[in-house]
Amino acid sequence: MVDATAAVGSSQEDTASRTLYQIASDELPVDSLQLVVSARELGESRLLVTDPERKTFAHIVPLQNASHPNQARRYAASDPSNLSLASERIGIFGKFAEMKFNQNPNHFGFNHFGDVTFTTALAGYPLSIKLHDLHERDPLGSGRRLFRCEFAPRPELFRTIEEADGHREPAVEWVLVLHPLEGGWHRLLDQRSGKVRRAIPMHSARLRAWLGLREKLADADPIERDVFQRVSSDIPYFSRFKVKDGHIVGVELYLTATNKHVIRHLVDLPRLESLTLQGESPSGKLLALQR
Repeated sequence: MVDATAAVGSSQEDTASRTLYQIASDELPVDSLQLVVSARELGESRLLVTDPERKTFAHIVPLQNASHPNQARRYAASDPSNLSLASERIGIFGKFAEMKFNQNPNHFGFNHFGDVTFTTALAGYPLSIKLHDLHERDPLGSGRRLFRCEFAPRPELFRTIEEADGHREPAVEWVLVLHPLEGGWHRLLDQRSGKVRRAIPMHSARLRAWLGLREKLADADPIERDVFQRVSSDIPYFSRFKVKDGHIVGVELYLTATNKHVIRHLVDLPRLESLTLQGESPSGKLLALQR
């Protein structure tokens, strides 16, 4: 029997109302599972798994709003041309032919809600990777695809450091599970010696930022919200907005022949202070216009 009805804490940080629940079960060690639930669509909900011997978090599992895949913008398996996926420690980002893999080497400290309260300051080193489609059929029929991550050779400096530290773990093969929708359930598989050791949930960093902006504009004029929706839908990967006091004050767009019509929507932004337009000329050179 599982009981998760009793709240053991609450938080109002960052205007996000969150509640901490203790999950009790006859089949689990005491105080081994806690659930952080956010009232916000973009809130940091997560499952906290405690090591009963060390009394520290063994795992912090991000939880995603189940409605995201239905409301997400078009993305991923149908057109995986520009990715921006992240977990707590790993990021995969860039154009498909020029992908980067960044693993955060730092150590973290957490509060009882699983928020990072301190971190070491070690520098990460983004590695170049290529993604190879494994052409595996999705057993659930949801259109997910598997990609093997092929890494470019690491600099000699990093190989020397690993050898000096006695790094002898089996080679890791990273496999990316890509959902057909940007807000879908992506994951990164850590495979060693042919076996999956961990499945790491990945979220779209770009979609998370987009939802955050939409939340900031919740009380804005409906016309401004409509402009935001139209522009970000027509230019999903290369549009940026700056929001201040509930109004759009800055816009950056990358224009092509097929999306340049979105400029006409910007006249409906009464507080627009800065505008940056980029695009490619017929010769392939990058052009920029800033106001």
